[in-house]
Amino acid sequence: YQLAGIVYYGAFHFTARYVDTDCTVWFNNGLVHGRRACREGSISEIDLGL
Repeated sequence: YQLAGIVYYGAFHFTARYVDTDCTVWFNNGLVHGRRACREGSISEIDLGL
């Protein structure tokens, strides 16, 4: 894996988004999903804007 970025947000709660080698985007909200990431779709289909 090549880690490109991760965002942490206070009080032991974090969110993260990553793209795997198949260009699939995964999202995790630690408060909602615990340790499991949810598939968001192909990178070509996802709005990665802020």
